[in-house]
Amino acid sequence: MKKRVCSILLAAVLCVTMLSVVALADVCDNHTYIGNQYVANADGINHSPKCDNCDYVDTSDTRQHCDNGSNGKYKDGKCDFCDAELAVSFNDSSCSSCATTLQAAFNYVKNEGGSTETKLFSMKDIADAVRFEGSLATLNLAGNNLTGSITVSGGTLTITNTLDSQSSTVSTINVTGGTVKIEGNLTVTTLNVSNGAKVELSGGTYENITGVTDKNTLLAPGYVFDTDGKTVKEAPIKSVTASIKDNSTTKYGYTAEQAPVLTATVASEGVENVTYQWYKVNGSNKEIIANATDQTYTVETGLNAGDYYYCCTATVGTYSLTSGNVKVTIAKADGPQLGTINVNQVFNDTASKTINIYDYIGTELNQLAKDAGTLRFHTGTYSPVDTIKSGWGVDVNTGAITYQLANGLSVNDEITITMQVGYNDQTYSKNHEDATVTVNITLTKITPTGTPNYTPITSSGKTLADAHLNADNNAFSVPGTVKWVGESDGVPADDTPVEKGVAYHWEFRPTEGDKYERLTGSIILWTESGSGVVIIVPSQSGESTPASNPNTGAAPVGQPLPGLALLALAAICLDQRSRRRS
Repeated sequence: MKKRVCSILLAAVLCVTMLSVVALADVCDNHTYIGNQYVANADGINHSPKCDNCDYVDTSDTRQHCDNGSNGKYKDGKCDFCDAELAVSFNDSSCSSCATTLQAAFNYVKNEGGSTETKLFSMKDIADAVRFEGSLATLNLAGNNLTGSITVSGGTLTITNTLDSQSSTVSTINVTGGTVKIEGNLTVTTLNVSNGAKVELSGGTYENITGVTDKNTLLAPGYVFDTDGKTVKEAPIKSVTASIKDNSTTKYGYTAEQAPVLTATVASEGVENVTYQWYKVNGSNKEIIANATDQTYTVETGLNAGDYYYCCTATVGTYSLTSGNVKVTIAKADGPQLGTINVNQVFNDTASKTINIYDYIGTELNQLAKDAGTLRFHTGTYSPVDTIKSGWGVDVNTGAITYQLANGLSVNDEITITMQVGYNDQTYSKNHEDATVTVNITLTKITPTGTPNYTPITSSGKTLADAHLNADNNAFSVPGTVKWVGESDGVPADDTPVEKGVAYHWEFRPTEGDKYERLTGSIILWTESGSGVVIIVPSQSGESTPASNPNTGAAPVGQPLPGLALLALAAICLDQRSRRRS
């Protein structure tokens, strides 16, 4: 009987237990979060909702900690939703985004990476030993204290306190890597700096600094230690900048009036009695410039072409600050302009030509060689394009230019060749641009050859019509017409009487006047011998130059033959004697 009763009781207990489990399981098959229960996550940054009926936390649904009074408790140092104790807020002092620990915030900064600065505002005293390992952040203690330590091994961390009325204290800052900037109203008990780490102090008081031989090297530009040797304050001079007025036109050989002027600009507040000293910088060496103690400095004359660097140190009392370097550029002087060689050449003359520049500007080149040593001639450029055949060039030793005109050019076309002349004398070359020679080639018409046909006059009473002037039977090298012309008073008429020993002028006009020059001359129709004399006036524009072109060796076209010229002179002399006798 007893066994039976026990069995019944045990079964009843089991039934009740199983019913409870089943009931509980039924409730949590779908977690509910109506009660708005939240639990702080292990990362210290977020919180997540907790099931109303069990201990389940949905970490897939996270919310940022905040302390902005959403629960009616404004800035009480706890998360408005999960009630977790908070250490710092992110990016604004309204505490809308917070972390439960400073280390959690530092870890968040490291994981975020990038170049965007994260601002951290302390919400309470922190006693932890924390580590900052990377990225960019500012920790504003906001009047709170850090009684533990901060170790910085990477990234850039700025530690500050913006509450001027309430100092913050940091027990220990260890800087093993990265950069630490300390500013504002705070006191650091111990600052340890490892080799290779960077520290920049623009505020704070330091009881003990280790790891550096000279703690002044930790000061940010424009800051100094006060007379107590512990407190950092603004220097009487915040910055010094050296600048230069427009330096774009300073060339070798500049005068004192043309020399660049350097100016030191000092940023300070109401500071007087600033003294200056200018230096010439050569790499890591600074050479003091004697008597250069004004706020401005005029660069010395006589510098070779090149880049030079200067800096200035400004001093107030015992405090000095040096500017960065300012660059002064002395450009090369313009190279000598050795003149222009003007050449006339028949437009369709495509034979190889050589221009010996020493024939034209030999004196200038010889004089330049005395100053610059052996000259080097560079292959130059020409324009317009495609007016000279490929393969043209300059003899590097003599400067002789060899070229051929391209086909298809026209009368009055102009070609310009520009050639550079360098120097083997290194000093001269360093200080001067290359010399320049310019060759202008003007394309001209072809000068025809030939003399007109005529009938000599042997007696008085004859007129020009009796001379029968003509260009028949290929008298000239190209087709055309010839006629009498006057020197200045018009064309003589055919009935103009012919006088003994008088020269009458004629002009030959080629049919293709766009390609050929006109040819002019004169004839003494009535001579003592009765045969007449033809004199050709040489063309001034159709002559192909240079006349000494070794490829032709011919006398210029249009020159009268020596025998005819002498005969003409003899005839004129005889005529003059006859006139005197009569």
